[in-house]
Amino acid sequence: MSALASKTLGQFFSFYSNKNSQKVMITSLHQDYTFEEISEAVHSFSVYLKEDLKLKPGDRLAIVMPNIAQFYVAFWAAQLIGLVTVAINPLYTSSELVHVLNDSGAKAIVVWDARAKTLQQALPKLKKEPRVVVTKLGDMLSSPRGPLLNFICRYLKGIVPWYYIKGCDRFKKIMRKYHGKKVKPYIGSKEDLALLQYTGGTTGRSKGVMLSNSNILSNIDQVTKPYHKLGVRKHYKQLLILPLFHIYGLCISINAMFNGANTILISNPRDTQQVINILRYHKPEVMPLLNTLMVNLLKVRSFHRLDFSWLKVTITGGMATHKSVADEWKKVTGCVVNQGYGLSETSPIVSITSWSKKNKFIDTVGCPVDQTQVKVVSDSGVRVAKGHTGELWVKGPQVMMGYWRNESATKEVLKDGWFATGDIVKLSADGKITIVDRLKDMVIVSGFNVFPTEVEMALTTHPHIIEAAVVGESNLRGNESVKAYIVSSKPLTLANIRNHCKSLIAAYKVPTHVEFVAELPKSTVGKVLRKSLRSAA
Repeated sequence: MSALASKTLGQFFSFYSNKNSQKVMITSLHQDYTFEEISEAVHSFSVYLKEDLKLKPGDRLAIVMPNIAQFYVAFWAAQLIGLVTVAINPLYTSSELVHVLNDSGAKAIVVWDARAKTLQQALPKLKKEPRVVVTKLGDMLSSPRGPLLNFICRYLKGIVPWYYIKGCDRFKKIMRKYHGKKVKPYIGSKEDLALLQYTGGTTGRSKGVMLSNSNILSNIDQVTKPYHKLGVRKHYKQLLILPLFHIYGLCISINAMFNGANTILISNPRDTQQVINILRYHKPEVMPLLNTLMVNLLKVRSFHRLDFSWLKVTITGGMATHKSVADEWKKVTGCVVNQGYGLSETSPIVSITSWSKKNKFIDTVGCPVDQTQVKVVSDSGVRVAKGHTGELWVKGPQVMMGYWRNESATKEVLKDGWFATGDIVKLSADGKITIVDRLKDMVIVSGFNVFPTEVEMALTTHPHIIEAAVVGESNLRGNESVKAYIVSSKPLTLANIRNHCKSLIAAYKVPTHVEFVAELPKSTVGKVLRKSLRSAA
């Protein structure tokens, strides 16, 4: 059955939560919740949003939370009554919160109490103050675990700073007040705006990507065939270490709902040992990851001791997957790494590979998913021949409506229905896409183009290099050279590194400067922040 049989995400939720009512939908903080239990909570919160807050279809609801059950409740409650969700990174500073809340015009916000202090600091700077709902980490856990966890977070671990937000509502009180209440789902249009997904802001202030019901539901349909090729069908278990506020994690979770699957939420991805303990206990068949998350797991000895007979599919995206990491992952787990490619602006999937266990990892992101056209163009917008590098342009039902209240930025990237991705790629004769790098990350050395990802992949084949990030470094004359930031397991020298690279890449691509660091700066999704490194270079 097609996801597009539903007109809206709210109708999609109603249908699949009813269809899979007795199956486990999510596991959060070691507690299972069935589709029916989440549906009841969603209806209760929807009634509050509609009757108490008087929110109407098209109004924006902001959500600031880690991967916990309350995120699901707030997100789906908003969709059920036609609201637009604005999922916000809980690690944002108050100034970043001010920008997103002012830009989106959110009328209400649901915030984790550990971030309520940051919100308190942002509120006086907002054009219009939203209604605030505060939730504690354990608010949906059964007693006594929930109250105990909230006590530990506040008074023993100290992760909840003191805050005061006048007139805020409490999530747990709302759920008690409206327990058992139902709301009639909003009957909207497939083309209605459903999500405002704020980009990372690599080129300045983050922009709100406008995604419609049709964008998201189309992409769910588009990934069904590749998933089936991978052996992923119905009622599987998947580990979600990717954050729900990010389009990758969010749509993986929606796809799981479509398949009646159990999503095991990881609320703190930095606690690698806890992630390993959860893997040992729950044995998920599907693991969507990023390159950096695989690196973190592979560094821990106890991960190597797990029995991986349960792991069927590993999918990566969000950043380039290094072959050395993918090869080690298969050696340790027996599971080949499949790689997808997408962006917030494409809801997110554009392409994905479908390797079986007998295959080896190949540095490609596969062929475009159904109903997706791609072309590779030169700087002047002319299509280039297959095998040549150029910027990837994409057309399909998953391409965004545009950037929220930003017509000039929209016109820069949407051209006659085509979305200019800003990614440099090659297209093979059989239609497979290979990502070379981000156009804006390219380094120009003596007139030659150097793509950081290629250099990083060469560096990480060294047995003592755990991670590497490459940026351009300019001298006083404005000439660029290649600089590498390296996390190593043993002491290395610049000469060691240059000698290693010279056998793998052209001389002008070899780093001329190296800085050894304890760790690379990363976003909460796990992407390496080259922008931060360029500022320091």
